[in-house]
Amino acid sequence: MGKYAVRESKSKFYFNLKADNGEIILTSEGYNREASCLQGVESVRTNAPLAAVEDQTLEGFKKETNPKFEVYADKAGEFRFRLKARNGQIIGVSEGYKAKASAIKGIESIRKNSSSDVMKVENAVKEEKAEAPVKAEKAAKEEKPAKAEKPVKAEKPAKVEKAVKAPAKKKKA
Repeated sequence: MGKYAVRESKSKFYFNLKADNGEIILTSEGYNREASCLQGVESVRTNAPLAAVEDQTLEGFKKETNPKFEVYADKAGEFRFRLKARNGQIIGVSEGYKAKASAIKGIESIRKNSSSDVMKVENAVKEEKAEAPVKAEKAAKEEKPAKAEKPVKAEKPAKVEKAVKAPAKKKKA
């Protein structure tokens, strides 16, 4: 059985429904309060098992009533779906899939895992900050090499004054 991972990030609460293999199969919107986020989880538990599938990639597709999964193709040509509650609000969205059959399998996985337990993820903000240096390092590697700078003429050395030796002290006899 999968699990719901509830986390706080930048003053918003989110949940991800994860399958047995740890893959995220549904992601929520941001909620202002943790209690509202947990209500979103309950909405998935209630609506996912009953939701019809509306395949919007087909010409002349049949409009389904809510709750429903809407399957669609995004601008990049990937297949995605969103789960809508009875009131028409979007509860969660999927990642992009190369094949429509994979998106349909994602919907089946949500139905299978919708009754999963909730796990609160602590330190989600710290995890994001920990990833930042890795992302910065990766971006630095991907950057184009800088253009060669023009050589700068060396400045004339400043005049060096000669040091004056202090007179040697005479030894007492």
